[in-house]
Amino acid sequence: MRRIIVEVSPSGPDWAVTARTAGDAGAGTPLGAGHTMEVFTAAGRRLPMVPADRRTPTGDALLDGLCAGDAEAAAGVLRRLRTRQSTPADVVAYGRWLFECLLRPVWAAIGDDDAELALRWPVPEADLHRLVWESMRTEERPLAGLTERTVAITRLVPSPATKAGPVAGIPVALFATGMALADPTIRPGAMYMGLLQQLDVDGVCRARTEHGVTIDKLREACARHHPDVVHLVAHGRIAPDGRGELLLGGGLEPCDAEQLFQALAAGRPPLAVMLSACNTASAGESAGAGSDDPTDVGPLAAQLVAAGVPIVSAMSGEISEPACRLYTRRLIHAVHCGASFVAASAHGRRAALLRKDPEALDWALPALYLAEQLDPAARMVDEAVVRRLVGLARSLKLPGDPLHVGRGPILKTADEVVEGAAGVLAVLAKDRIRSLGGTRLLREIGWRILRDGHLPLFIAGNGAAPGPQTARALVKAVLEQVHLLVDKLGLDPFPLRMFQVARHPQPDLGAEARADRLLAVGQAIYELDDGAGPVPAPILRTALGADLDRLCDEAAARWGAPFGRHTRAVLLCDDAHRWATPDAHTGLGLLLEMVDSFGLGSPHRPIPVILTGSRTEDAGSRLHTFAETAAVERRIQQLGELGRDDMLVGYQWVLLHPDRSAPDGDPRTRIYTVRDGQLNGYEMALDFVGSRPGKPDNAVHVVAARIPTVFEPDNDEAAWHAYTQLHPGATV
Repeated sequence: MRRIIVEVSPSGPDWAVTARTAGDAGAGTPLGAGHTMEVFTAAGRRLPMVPADRRTPTGDALLDGLCAGDAEAAAGVLRRLRTRQSTPADVVAYGRWLFECLLRPVWAAIGDDDAELALRWPVPEADLHRLVWESMRTEERPLAGLTERTVAITRLVPSPATKAGPVAGIPVALFATGMALADPTIRPGAMYMGLLQQLDVDGVCRARTEHGVTIDKLREACARHHPDVVHLVAHGRIAPDGRGELLLGGGLEPCDAEQLFQALAAGRPPLAVMLSACNTASAGESAGAGSDDPTDVGPLAAQLVAAGVPIVSAMSGEISEPACRLYTRRLIHAVHCGASFVAASAHGRRAALLRKDPEALDWALPALYLAEQLDPAARMVDEAVVRRLVGLARSLKLPGDPLHVGRGPILKTADEVVEGAAGVLAVLAKDRIRSLGGTRLLREIGWRILRDGHLPLFIAGNGAAPGPQTARALVKAVLEQVHLLVDKLGLDPFPLRMFQVARHPQPDLGAEARADRLLAVGQAIYELDDGAGPVPAPILRTALGADLDRLCDEAAARWGAPFGRHTRAVLLCDDAHRWATPDAHTGLGLLLEMVDSFGLGSPHRPIPVILTGSRTEDAGSRLHTFAETAAVERRIQQLGELGRDDMLVGYQWVLLHPDRSAPDGDPRTRIYTVRDGQLNGYEMALDFVGSRPGKPDNAVHVVAARIPTVFEPDNDEAAWHAYTQLHPGATV
């Protein structure tokens, strides 16, 4: 895709326009001699008009009036667009007017190839920033809807950001909201976060979430996680002094671009910031002559790029329009997956335009601001690294559909435990644990820690069979997991000291073929006695620690990123209340006897333990006592039914993600959104779904399919597939 830089600069009372192809060090081929956009004033704003010698009557009175500088006509169109009371004629005339002023003289020279129109003007030129240039159109259709070629429109900003990517390993994505996710006024933005959560499920980012953040909490989160991409959902407004602001801290704390950048850059500036907030791509009123802050009238997004964020996506208007889903999904997917984000913005905008009424303006409202030094073909992520780790995770059966719902505090505590804050996390149900999603939660935690460069050992039962009920069965289960990771990581088998603890001969590792050595280890584990005999806890702990340390070191040496010196093994123990028999030497008893402040490891390399279980079922009384005994190495979280807020937002996220494994025609292959004015109906429908999230996808989609007055069916993936059949180049 060829980049065409369209630069606008003050020229006396008017604006001078030049266009050129992009080249090295700012050089390029000029497209024509340049032209002038004359200026008129309407509603207190400076607006462009077509000089008389270039003006050609079109027969459209409104368009001709705009091109000729009719202040009354311009004020009327701008007012109707701002208040969302525009007519199709307004939208058509508005897009044609901007095209005639800015691009008509150079349109033929741009040619018929795919092109990025990179618009560049000073950040303080608020009157230019206020106009939705993404809506430009020729006589036939919007530039975004041209079928014979792809046209992207971006906004260039001078910036110190000179390089973006590639990220080493899987990028970290921080999802932050300025209010509680269930707040009705930002629920549409929270739905976008739900779309982005699919990237976490697919393994192309390491997601961290913070809800209801203040500016200080946002700064702390960025300093802790060092995010590569930040997705921020909040209220946006233009302050009386002309600055764009986000409202954080529950909507009570205004935050301007300077404050926001300082928080975002607490660790290092992120590569990209996605703002789901009104007015973040809009400019305020001029601060007036003599202002000592020349950036205070530029859009908040432009100011962030000028400060040092290479890529910022923002909104020129309301964020609730469903037509923007395809744009948002494609742009975010491209940023995280290493595809061309410029091409993705063009394809996403065109797909959204063709999906909805082409005379509506919402498809044009997302704006993409870029540092002018940024290579538009740059890839943010090394996709090969991502594919490799995703393949490993799928071989370990960690990720999967449907989307995980709720449990934010548990996931955050799990992150803290793995980072070394405690040795064990017990996630316990008060009574019956079935259908509370404990197994799925552990697999989600395993997938998260794998992306962070740690090794999950998932120990669970097999179907109706419980997990390791005896002490020796626990040894066998750990050995099985070590063997599985050695196999899947492609490591060479090494001697395991746990065989000695289990009083079993070491397998013969002298064979030349790796497959034969793996077979020998597997056979030895299979033959291991898992009866009820005693296992000395101190000796097992020492042997287990040595074996898992060796496993981590071998993984780091074989794979590199994301594994390294920080890598540690983590035991994930599912339904631990079932790890017991009447025999005294139980798997649960041995596990709890061994854990301390470093889990099963040492200060040099902790081995955290994360377990789920019931306080009352089977041997749950032992877990209850363990939880009630205060100890610094323990974190205890309750596993209960979902709270109302988690249901409100989480089930919306599920409905926005088609189940790719469901057969054609199944309700789960579609997405569902809540119809306008039906928020109360949606909340009532949740009572039919229930709050035990073991597998909510079936019930949620069935309920949505049966209440068409509340839920509107759609199918983003099918629409995108249909779009790609028409436009084979749209691969992002």
